[in-house]
Amino acid sequence: MSSIFGFLTDSQWTALGTLVTLTVAAVQAVNWALRQRRINRFTPQAGGYVMRNVVGRVQEAARIAQAFEGTARAPVVVISGGAGQGKTTLAQFYRRRYRDQYARVIDLRAENEQTLQEDLAKLIIGVRGEANAGSKREQVAMALEHIAAQTADARWLVIYDNVTDEQSIKTYLADGRMLDVLITSRSQIWKGQGVHVLRPERLSEAEAVALLAQESGRQEHGYADLAAELEYLPLALVQAGEWLAENTARDTDQYLKALDRYLDERDTDDDEYPASTGAALRLNFRDLSRDAKDLA
Repeated sequence: MSSIFGFLTDSQWTALGTLVTLTVAAVQAVNWALRQRRINRFTPQAGGYVMRNVVGRVQEAARIAQAFEGTARAPVVVISGGAGQGKTTLAQFYRRRYRDQYARVIDLRAENEQTLQEDLAKLIIGVRGEANAGSKREQVAMALEHIAAQTADARWLVIYDNVTDEQSIKTYLADGRMLDVLITSRSQIWKGQGVHVLRPERLSEAEAVALLAQESGRQEHGYADLAAELEYLPLALVQAGEWLAENTARDTDQYLKALDRYLDERDTDDDEYPASTGAALRLNFRDLSRDAKDLA
């Protein structure tokens, strides 16, 4: 019997090998894109919601603008609230809505000193080049000096996302004449001079239902009950909407049954989210691969 390898010429084997390689690469690329999309659902980075059509935050974004532009101008506005209230989403919505008012907008990860220093260092290295930027400590100082100098006659917005508290950010605030600083933080205590604190309200029932419809891509009669179960918190509502969008054959009752299984899994030592929000995150987290879970 002739070997199967004898049926194809060398050039045909080469073409077949190329086709297989391209197919595998395409499948890997699609899987990677799907994994990244699912990771981004519950690990939003600064800027991650820039293009999101934010529901129910137009008035609050206008209040931020008024604080920056009013006669009693506040150079620092803090969006302060608990986990899952959409602080980062509101900051990025303000950024998108009022972008034309600024010569430059800078996002800084401020959840800890390391990430904040890294982002400030990256800023000055981009301006001066790595060879002229000095040590990390010098890079941070030069970055703050650069922001202050540039905002002497040009309006900039700097967003410090997820600041621990007022004390942790003091030495990292630049002092620019036309600088607007927008901070998101879970801390409720902000007493600095010139600081305006905004505490986002929970969404109304109508806004919550609209957000569920937007994220799921469909309207259901049970959205009002689902919104109440999720305490009208934006992060939980987005998670629920995403789940319904991916499970088109399932309805709100089935989502609530699935959610119930995760309400008792709360890790009280490490979970700062409200119970319903934590359950919604864990439910969506369940479907990720092991590698995706580790990355998230």
